[in-house]
Amino acid sequence: MTERSPSALPFSDMRTAGAIIVAASLLALLMMAHHPSGSTRDMAVFVEQVARVGALNRVVHGALIALLAALLFGFAEFSRVFGAGRPLVRAALVAYAIGTAAGIGAATINGFAVGRVAAHYAGADTVALEQLRALLHFGWAMNQSLADLGEVARAIAIVLWSLAILRTRTQRLLGASGVLVGGALALALLGGWLTLDVRGMLLAVLCASAWNVALGVQLLRGRLSAAAHPVA
Repeated sequence: MTERSPSALPFSDMRTAGAIIVAASLLALLMMAHHPSGSTRDMAVFVEQVARVGALNRVVHGALIALLAALLFGFAEFSRVFGAGRPLVRAALVAYAIGTAAGIGAATINGFAVGRVAAHYAGADTVALEQLRALLHFGWAMNQSLADLGEVARAIAIVLWSLAILRTRTQRLLGASGVLVGGALALALLGGWLTLDVRGMLLAVLCASAWNVALGVQLLRGRLSAAAHPVA
């Protein structure tokens, strides 16, 4: 099987997809840099901390949810014009959609559900606060499971899009770097070498955003060619 000569993507569609991907990726990094963090084993102190940073926590996670949706739209537009008829491209978009749904679930737990639960325990006695501890352990497990799923699925999507880019025989550096970045992220998470606490999530977002921005810049510059259909 050989590839036909790649054709140029529609320039206006390229620019739209590229602008959305670049802007949303950079803003996601900005939001992660302002992600509230704290650690204490004293549940009464924890309830106070949650109340103190509650508004910021909701803004950060609400913005991250919106940016995840914007990135999904940007990559859907990219996939449409790049070659939605190609199995690799369609598989990448499915993986990214799964990752987006999981990421939104994780952000909803951390940004909204935990605050609502903690608010019910303001001024509670020691027994009730131990109940809160158990609830928080469950919430943390759900958050981490969804966060892991989200980052792994989106990393796999990067690998698949990158393989599709490599098949066009254009932008080989972009394709190769995507396979490396996405593959390393997925392996680090699946192998347990990367934990998605605030620092780990920031690192994961930074790595993925670097590739996202590189892709977006090429789209804005009209340097990426459409995926060619294989022929005998």
